[in-house]
Amino acid sequence: MENLMESLDIIKGKEMYDGNIKRILSEKQILARILKETVEEVKNLDYDEIIACIGSEILIGKVGVESSNSSFGEIETLSEEDYLINEGKITYDIRFDLYLMNSGIIDKNHKERIKLLINIEAQKKFNPGYDLVPRGIFYCSRMISSQLGKEIKNSNYDDVCKVYSIWICMETPKDVENTVFSYEISEKMLYGEKHKNFRSDLLTLVMVCLPRKINKEHTMQNMLRVLLDGDISVESKEDILSKKYGIKMDDNMKEEARYMCNLSDLVEERGIRKGMARGIESIVNILKKSGDDLEKICTIIQEDENYKDVSREKIEEIYNKLN
Repeated sequence: MENLMESLDIIKGKEMYDGNIKRILSEKQILARILKETVEEVKNLDYDEIIACIGSEILIGKVGVESSNSSFGEIETLSEEDYLINEGKITYDIRFDLYLMNSGIIDKNHKERIKLLINIEAQKKFNPGYDLVPRGIFYCSRMISSQLGKEIKNSNYDDVCKVYSIWICMETPKDVENTVFSYEISEKMLYGEKHKNFRSDLLTLVMVCLPRKINKEHTMQNMLRVLLDGDISVESKEDILSKKYGIKMDDNMKEEARYMCNLSDLVEERGIRKGMARGIESIVNILKKSGDDLEKICTIIQEDENYKDVSREKIEEIYNKLN
């Protein structure tokens, strides 16, 4: 560890920023607006009805994609092999169940509420070096296969729950920006006729590609661009989201938005040195929120050439002042 730039390295900065985005997207007000535009089964519901359908457990980065026989509610411990330098831990960003109790859909054969399994992925780069669509289909497939022994009991495959994997792509090239498109299983008759329909709508992959710049369109994509843009002040976000999209930012959302503004200056693309210009208090605040204790924060700051003269007493004073 030679200086602050090495301490706040690309991986750590990316993890902090990604975690912040996932927490914001997991807010039920935001989820409801994403689901209404991407999930066919709830498109006719209002936002409050959709929120009522969302299960009580929303897991962020805790369900392993590679863990085939795990129960949804179990938190998995991933090995080092589950960690990729460019993508982080191989977990679903956000996972939850959606119960269609208010959708008007009634399952005449079962007393249980009809359930969908939902995955939301926050994808920074649309072109990470490979095609995202096969990866999204893989995620859908794992969500289906992992139901064996939980949703699917005694090899009764009629009990398979439909799955959705919805990818929010933030950095998009011109040929796909400001679009929403999906992939599904559909029947194709190769020969003859049949007089019975079989259930095949088991998975849907949705790609939500945000506009590269905020525009005046009243769309889900533009709402998400406003929400996730670290360069927009909390006050401006609150004003736009409230007036245009009916989203009320509570204290938790405001705090996450402030945190995003700080983090956006520390991720790789914007330059960690830019973050230094915000001052010692900002750096201590971000390091503290990332889980570093006082000793580690002092070491990181004082080993940086630009801050070697900052006393431990000053750092400790700032540390104790921050909530």
